[in-house]
Amino acid sequence: MSIVAQRNGLLEHAIEKRRRELADFASQLEMPAPTHIGEGVFACIAEISPEAAEMILSYHHIPNNRGKKQGAIECYADDIARGRWRLSHQGIAFNQRELLFDGQNRLHGCIRAGLPLVTAVFFNVNDNAMVNTDIGRTRSAVDAAGILGITVDGVKVTTRLMASARIIAYGPDCERHTMENQMELLRHLREPLVFIHDQFPAHIGRITIGAVLGAIGRASFHVDRERLIKFCQILKSGFIENRETDSAAGLLYRFLLASNSAGGSNQSQSYFKTENAIDKFIRKTNITKLYEGSQELYELPLSIKVKLGGMAAQVK
Repeated sequence: MSIVAQRNGLLEHAIEKRRRELADFASQLEMPAPTHIGEGVFACIAEISPEAAEMILSYHHIPNNRGKKQGAIECYADDIARGRWRLSHQGIAFNQRELLFDGQNRLHGCIRAGLPLVTAVFFNVNDNAMVNTDIGRTRSAVDAAGILGITVDGVKVTTRLMASARIIAYGPDCERHTMENQMELLRHLREPLVFIHDQFPAHIGRITIGAVLGAIGRASFHVDRERLIKFCQILKSGFIENRETDSAAGLLYRFLLASNSAGGSNQSQSYFKTENAIDKFIRKTNITKLYEGSQELYELPLSIKVKLGGMAAQVK
């Protein structure tokens, strides 16, 4: 027998020995026996129960893993509970010491939902592979919409349109949401998103930010459309025909141009000032100073809340 044949024989023996060991480990977690897929890595597709997820996180989890991401956990739980979870090439992974090093937030989501999670499971991954995990550029919801060919009545999904959809649904302090959840927003918020695009087909620096467009989209469910269109026209040009009735739009325009950022606390401020400006503009109230409120003036319609469910139902 040649040296190469002997080496291959020893390698096959080692792989088979490891396969049996991992089959026993997987069995303890109520998973099917994994298959060798190459480079000493094994994999299977498993339905992980909340109890098994709890066992993994309690007894088979690497120490000093990065902290939990509460927003991601809530999103995963919402998708699982509502039947929106989809099997993909991403999953959970155990290292060569049978300790979980990737997928903790998915498992916490499974526990939070109280329902099984169907996922790919990888075993015997080299510890050195951990440094190459999750280091690439994260695919955005806009990327996903492009890949899936999703538009809003033929309108291409842009970053500002996606930001507007999130704020219309969840308000200015919205947190991270899963891809599936964001694709659902595009389906159910078609009408306000098309209205926003029709009024602002091109980006205007410091004006067409998510907080402003989201507030306009939310208001479009409630106020006179013709009057709201005029409000948008003033935001585009800064030109006011009647200062007695249109002063609120002019004040918002100047406030936005003077703002430095669209995110963080400034996003909330811009959202509530936009709502207040719309309210005063619709009622043709002459004002000299623009204040921000602390509560929503325009609620998300109940019919939309019901369609979105989950976290959207929490919007007050």
